Amino acid sequence: GGGAPQHQDRFSMSTAGVMSAWTANRKVCLKVSPVALPEEVLHWMDNQAEELESVVHRQRASMAFAAGRASVTLDECLDEITNLFEQRMREAGAAESGILAGTTLCGMSVAKGGRAVLLDATNSHKLSECYHGGSSSNPTSEAVDETSAAAEGKVPNGLWPSVLAGFQLAAAAGPLCEEPMRGLAFVLHGCRQVLNEPSVGNAPAGSEEPNASQAAPVGEMVGGGVEAARALAAAAAAGPYGPMSGQVMVAMKDACRYSLFRRGYARICEAMLSLEVQCEQETLGKVYGVLGKRRAKVLDEGLREGTSLFYINSHLPLADSFSIHHDLREAASGHVAFHCAFSHWELSEEDPFQEASLTPDEVEELGDQPLPPNNARRLVDAIRKRKGLATDEKVVKDATKQRTVTRMK
Repeated sequence: GGGAPQHQDRFSMSTAGVMSAWTANRKVCLKVSPVALPEEVLHWMDNQAEELESVVHRQRASMAFAAGRASVTLDECLDEITNLFEQRMREAGAAESGILAGTTLCGMSVAKGGRAVLLDATNSHKLSECYHGGSSSNPTSEAVDETSAAAEGKVPNGLWPSVLAGFQLAAAAGPLCEEPMRGLAFVLHGCRQVLNEPSVGNAPAGSEEPNASQAAPVGEMVGGGVEAARALAAAAAAGPYGPMSGQVMVAMKDACRYSLFRRGYARICEAMLSLEVQCEQETLGKVYGVLGKRRAKVLDEGLREGTSLFYINSHLPLADSFSIHHDLREAASGHVAFHCAFSHWELSEEDPFQEASLTPDEVEELGDQPLPPNNARRLVDAIRKRKGLATDEKVVKDATKQRTVTRMK
């Protein structure tokens, strides 16, 4: 591949939303773009979450993907997952058109409620090869050497473990509040490599970086053997930026995370609980008041046959469910019964960074007054504050009103 200028920014995004991320030594560039998964595929991943996690993350074969066979291996499970995923994509109409057309499933993350997949647009790898290294008669399983990969824009086999590790890190901790990503497909469009320039040329000015020929005699003197010489030579060849595997992993993780920073595209998914409340008619109004303050969505209500109790079925956001038992019993004077359980995940329609999507007319109308935070922004700030992450909240609001010492009387 051609040489990359040393002053080039590590991250850049095209007008089509494709994020290009360079490694620290500017030797490898990965191109990634995010796409929302169809609802049909997301529901299939939710229904098969435990089996998918057992196969993909724990590397254990599952009879759920046996496809009628009496026994199944891990490679056969991974191939069946790929077939089922492609079938759901075709049913959703996403496999024939759009950016997902012509891609191959090569990575998946379903741990801790996350639902994210990695798709290869170059069709050089598939799921069973990436996670288990199994052999197949498919031509895509042939080795992708470094020279041909650089010419065709494909990722070499030696870098695929680092690419998958970076994808898993990004899928487990999103950019908004370090929570697992859900309903996203990352398309890997290609890899650009710089093979002609030595890594010594990328070292900072004034640094002394020994090469492999200089490191071998030192290793023999220090370690007294060939193994010590090889270890020292490998450390010297890594340069000041560390091993290439770690650089590719970080570049892939940053590419997946930064590709989501598009204006107006950031959203969060809230965990919704199924809440059923039973109370008398006298306390029905007060119970509705408690549910209304906690953003509950009433689905059904009515009178329980044969009794004087009214029932209310609703969906309640998990973030607003804490201490609801105390408020319900206080409002109904203890004459209330309720049952709460996890229901589903719901995508919030509110943009947590709505100030970035304002039009010039809206900015002029707003003036100097800041926008009040919406529910999505409040939820993101609360999670970030609980985790010790940076927020936009001002610690000192009115410095003149603070007292650090007691006043003398």
